This record gives sequence, C-alpha cells and structure tokens, in this order.
Amino acid sequence: MAKRIKKPPVLLEQRHDWLRRNEDFGETPPKIAAKDGFDVRTVRTQLERARQERDQKQARISFVKDNMEKHHKDLCNLSENFLSQVAAERLLDLDFSENLYLKAMRQHLPRSPLWNKIKSWNNTLAVLEQIKGDARNRLEKSLERTELSRLKSDEVEGVVNAAVAVLAHQFEQWARGGRGLDIKRDWTIEDRRDGEISVTYGFSHFGWIPEGKLATIKKVIGRYEKQIRKWTKYQEMEKQIEELRRLGTFIRTELRGIIIRRVLPGSCEYCPM
Repeated sequence: MAKRIKKPPVLLEQRHDWLRRNEDFGETPPKIAAKDGFDVRTVRTQLERARQERDQKQARISFVKDNMEKHHKDLCNLSENFLSQVAAERLLDLDFSENLYLKAMRQHLPRSPLWNKIKSWNNTLAVLEQIKGDARNRLEKSLERTELSRLKSDEVEGVVNAAVAVLAHQFEQWARGGRGLDIKRDWTIEDRRDGEISVTYGFSHFGWIPEGKLATIKKVIGRYEKQIRKWTKYQEMEKQIEELRRLGTFIRTELRGIIIRRVLPGSCEYCPM
C-alpha cells in the first residue's frame, strides 16, 4: 500500500485565490480540487474560511471608515464653532489639555499658522477690552467734574452714568467705522410731567430730569463727542480693530477650508485606526 503524502497547509493567499476563482470565474470546488490536487472537502472548508476572513475584513474596514468620518466631522464641528466665535468677536479656546478635539486638530495640523493667528486674535481682543475700559474710566472721571454731576435724575445710575454709557458706545462705534448716534436726531422725549421730562439718547436712558437741563446735557455730550476722536486711545482702538479684522479674515478662511475639505491631513492619537 502506497504511503499517503500529507498535503501542506493551505495558506491564506491560496484559499483567497480559490475564492476568487469560485466567485469570479465560476470554478466549482470539485474543479478546483482536481486542478490543484486537493481533496474537495478541503477546498470547500477553505472556501468557507476565506469568505469569513473577507467578511471580517470588510466589517473592520467599514467600522474604521464610519468612525473616521465621525472623527473628521467632530473636527469640522469644532471649526464651525470657532467660526461662530470669531463672528461674535469672542476669545477662542486654546486649552489643548482640556479640549481633546482641539488637541486632535492641532495634531492633524501641527504646522498650520492658524494656531499663532488664534493667539494673536485672543491677544488683540484683550487689548481692545483694555482700551475700552480705559476710555470708560476716563469718561467717568472727567464727566464727574462737569455740570452733569449736579443734575438729579430718578434713575439709580444717574445722568453721568447715562452719558458715560452713550459716549463709550460712540467711542467704539466710530472706531469701528460705524455711524454711531446723531446728537441732533437721536434724542427722544418719552414723557412729560410738572416741568420734568423722561429722555433717552439712542439706547441710553437719562430718566426724569428738569426740562430746562436737556440743553446742558446735550452741550456736554456734544463737546465730548468732538474730543474723543482726538484721543490717543481712539487711534489705538482703530488700529487694534483693523488688526482684529485682518486676523478674523485669515482665521475664517482657514476654518472654512477645513470644513470644505471635510477630511484633515495627517493623523492624531484619537484617529480610529
């Protein structure tokens, strides 16, 4: 009796070749077995195993693909959030230790100038807040030394604070290139009673004041409206606003590019690979 020769194990490449021949070219298990010199039962077993391996691989690929899409969508959502913050002129979060989405984005874009521009954006916003605070303080101290400090109003804040609020508004609006309020048109007498009037200038409510004192209030505010455009802080405000706009344009362009591409280059430690 001839000695039976044990066939070598069927390797992965071979069983997947059998699967391809079976599914793509219609070779039956008996035909494959006869052509390659294997038992038909071995061929059938290996074909089933190859199908399982293929299905598992496709499932892994599909899982990774779906989660990669979600991963990049999360980063695009972060970009959308940043865009809304820029539109509102708010500080942008750069805490990489707490915001893991932000950390992931930086790992995907380690050399992007976006990060330095965001730092400059935040710094510029801080400078603007300081300038506005300094301007308001100067107005408060200066107006307290004018005749407005002697005018009485039923408002808790009083006439001086109402004037400070409106002049601080003018300071910022004009520095931004806006029209601001018109001293000749934007006064409103809301009501009258016993020689008093309830008056507003734009949004700023002065409360009930003696009717004869409205001209005094207009005169003082008009004088300050002419002065504030000459302040050094006003010119500095204009300069910083222009810088903020330049930075905002750059940041928006970069963020919109991320959103349009949908897939960020490179990888990060949170990529589902």
